[in-house]
Amino acid sequence: MHHQRLLSPELTRHWTEDRVIPDPDPCDIIIPQVSRRYHWKWEEHGIVSHFSTVIQIHVGLQFINTLASGSTTLPVNDGLDSCTRCINFVPVAHPKAAMRRIVLLDTPGLDSVIAPDGVIFQRIAAWVNNSYGGKVKLAGIIWVHDINLEQEFSVQMIQKNLDQLERLCGNSATKNVLFVTTKWTSPPMKWNLEREAQMMSQQNHCTKGMRIQRLADISADAAWNVVNLSLADAFTFDTEKIMDDVSASKRHGDGRRFSTLENLLKNQHKIAQEWKTSGFSNALSMWDQLAANDRKIRDALQATTV
Repeated sequence: MHHQRLLSPELTRHWTEDRVIPDPDPCDIIIPQVSRRYHWKWEEHGIVSHFSTVIQIHVGLQFINTLASGSTTLPVNDGLDSCTRCINFVPVAHPKAAMRRIVLLDTPGLDSVIAPDGVIFQRIAAWVNNSYGGKVKLAGIIWVHDINLEQEFSVQMIQKNLDQLERLCGNSATKNVLFVTTKWTSPPMKWNLEREAQMMSQQNHCTKGMRIQRLADISADAAWNVVNLSLADAFTFDTEKIMDDVSASKRHGDGRRFSTLENLLKNQHKIAQEWKTSGFSNALSMWDQLAANDRKIRDALQATTV
């Protein structure tokens, strides 16, 4: 997960309510969690009423609180107003790699009265810049979505939101987006399975690196499985594109120059896949292997472009 300088002048703005992290560590891994407020129109006796729900925002808060496991937690209310009105950070230690600190970001709900979506993403990017001095370490984005919501899944809406964040943070920020569906029943309802299938069929139309993943419950194991998937993919989100470029270069030039890079890319996918299939049991060792191999890929990539 290489660093990228933030260039947008919008990132120099500071929102006083978005408190920066007091002890930033260059090894911190940042994962924002976002969700969207959905709106309905209700008509009865000729009277049209509009209302919205923040259920999926509450689930997002519960998700973060589960990962925090007794440390700093965020309040969850029972009303229709979002609890989250600013960027909140919750540092957590990985249960299998306590030396690695993950900083979860709770963010105001999108499509809400708090601020336009563009401002919310600007505040996320500004928080990272103000806290870490322009060194981007976004492992990925976890987008929480209630599978029971009847409102149509919109890839175009997600694409627009991610375009805004990419403009602020660079394309590395949006290459690893995990769209997490929640509120599943056991066994799953037929219409929820149909809604998931519809989401799966549309995800390939998003030019960002979006994948869809179930969160069957809000247990610690299920929540950490989602985070681990995000972490494993954070080290491989752009290797497929690099591999395609390497293959094209080999066809039109000296293949020997790219053999080392090609082997490193294959090894990165192998390590990430082993981590996933092992149930993330040896997190510290695998994490270190992925990070070390990632550095070798960047060095080899630089050598091939000299």
